[in-house]
Amino acid sequence: MKSFMCQSCGMPMQENTDFGQEIDGRLSQEYCANCYQVGQFTSYMNMLQMINLCAKYWKIYGFKNQDDAVKQMHMQFPTLKRWKKL
Repeated sequence: MKSFMCQSCGMPMQENTDFGQEIDGRLSQEYCANCYQVGQFTSYMNMLQMINLCAKYWKIYGFKNQDDAVKQMHMQFPTLKRWKKL
């Protein structure tokens, strides 16, 4: 199975329920269900706000601690499609 990563929050997407949904009902290949529904983002925040939100879930992302998660996210998020253009 091909591996996907949300291009907004970096979450791995494996199950159909992980994927966001386009306006026509297709599963988004780029964004997770937490970030994207019915063809639009579920919340409008800047990259720093997204990092702070995701850092709360550092254990789920597999980091040793929240500080490590924030450091890694500051490096990774600018490479994600949603934030790349900023």
